[in-house]
Amino acid sequence: MSDPSTPVSSSRRPRARDLLWQSLTGSTQDYTQGPVKRAAVLLAIPMMLEMAMESLFIIVDIYFVASLGAQKTREVVHMFVP
Repeated sequence: MSDPSTPVSSSRRPRARDLLWQSLTGSTQDYTQGPVKRAAVLLAIPMMLEMAMESLFIIVDIYFVASLGAQKTREVVHMFVP
């Protein structure tokens, strides 16, 4: 298995698994060097995970607020969805 901290040579296309690992390890990288697509993917993966966690939080929040009644549920939904 390749070491994700070492730069990938330009002759070999990095696998999705390698890009995922690099984006999640938090290693220092210079996004101004190299292909733009690679930089976009490395920056997008953590944002997509954050948005998925935020969506999960909203769903769980609404589930528990639903036990308080329909009016409270509507109020919470309107906070997240204008």
